[in-house]
Amino acid sequence: MEAIRVTEFVSSVSSLRPQKVPLPPSPGPGEILVAIHCTALNHVDLLYARGKHQNNTSLIRPPFTLGLEFAGTVLAVGYSLHNARFNPGDNVFGSGLGAYAEQILVPERALRHIPADWGFESAAGLAATANVAYGAVALRGGVKKGDWVMVHGAAGGIGVYACQIAKALGAQVIAGIRDTKDVEKTNALRSLGCVDSIVATGAGPDWENQVKSVTGGSGVDVVIDNVGLVKESIRCLRPAGGKIVLVGFAGRGGIMEQLTTNRILLKQAVIIGYRYGDTDRRDPKESEQVWAGLMEMIDSGAIKPVVYPRKYHGLDAVKVAMEDLQARRIYGKAIIYVKKVRNAL
Repeated sequence: MEAIRVTEFVSSVSSLRPQKVPLPPSPGPGEILVAIHCTALNHVDLLYARGKHQNNTSLIRPPFTLGLEFAGTVLAVGYSLHNARFNPGDNVFGSGLGAYAEQILVPERALRHIPADWGFESAAGLAATANVAYGAVALRGGVKKGDWVMVHGAAGGIGVYACQIAKALGAQVIAGIRDTKDVEKTNALRSLGCVDSIVATGAGPDWENQVKSVTGGSGVDVVIDNVGLVKESIRCLRPAGGKIVLVGFAGRGGIMEQLTTNRILLKQAVIIGYRYGDTDRRDPKESEQVWAGLMEMIDSGAIKPVVYPRKYHGLDAVKVAMEDLQARRIYGKAIIYVKKVRNAL
């Protein structure tokens, strides 16, 4: 089969090409083999390919197959599973390193059935982003009705879900994006009906005052930051107990920000780091809590997919999609149709 295989870290994603690799083995106990129809792009793919992610120091080393989330059809099940939830032919979505490929072998707990009214295209971008957004907003952030919530990178893969989740929990949502003149991104956010205000966080230092003005001067209760704007976010937090949930550094270009810790003290701020993958390894029960809450929102219609309109067909289009992501063209989830001739549902 074909896959995007990283045999050594690359300096540029433009060098990525599909390679012929062996098919995955037959599933063993607790494993399921899936034919991938659609796979979704994530910012972490840019870092993994270039060896720029913290996981590249130990967990993720070449050789490996790139890609983290997918949707497809079950090919085979390790039948020693007790009360197996999946059967060959089931349409599923899931996560696992190696999603830029025609097939993937994953643990049973990494999969879920595609929700009603969602197709392969819509569901492919759920399993490595929507769960992170739910964990950050609902669990670590503890967002509740009446809260003011700011989401950085609101038009990105995690951001579009974080905005919807916060609104479903009853919050008032401020969406932070680099430039409000980016009409495609602002229109995408407004069409979801989940944002109360959109602020340009790349326009200069005044955006913190704009956020405070939107909240009537009180400041926001919770900031969801997957960009790396902790220092600035402290300025627009409410005093005494405002939270920043840090889930990533997509806007830092690999350069971590420096923070004077007395500012945390003076604002009495709470700063929380959230890594879904690490939490999942340490506490799988919390992951089940995340998915139970998330799927309830999806089934109720509170969460809708946001698929970037450009179509990327075939694994040889992965590098093109990654170049678009690197150039900040993409909003929502960019989807790669693994087979060029396949029409996603």
